[in-house]
Amino acid sequence: MTDSKQLLEAERQLAEMLRKYPDSPLRARDIEEDLQRFLRLVEASNDAREAFVAMFNDIVFGCRDAPEWLVAYCMHELRWPEILATAEAEVRRGRPSTLSVASEVLDSYQDDWVGRDLFARFSS
Repeated sequence: MTDSKQLLEAERQLAEMLRKYPDSPLRARDIEEDLQRFLRLVEASNDAREAFVAMFNDIVFGCRDAPEWLVAYCMHELRWPEILATAEAEVRRGRPSTLSVASEVLDSYQDDWVGRDLFARFSS
């Protein structure tokens, strides 16, 4: 899949998740299959990494809508330093509109991330 096709597919998947889960699901496993599909797309898109970094950063900055768990779920696996830096900056800024997502993303870089037990893929 070319970079542009991968990014179009990512946009499609994001739109579909937002349609299926208009409110953050209280049970994370309800959305896990879709998060896993998105993670697989990102992992298969090495040539589009910069574009995915920009997408994840926009979500953490609150400039883009996405399911609440998306970035944390992906970063628990990927551990991209660029997204870690963004999450750290947002936590330091302390903006109420982004603090929850940024804090969860920051925590997701830890092996013992509390959120991991909400997902079958990561629970022990």
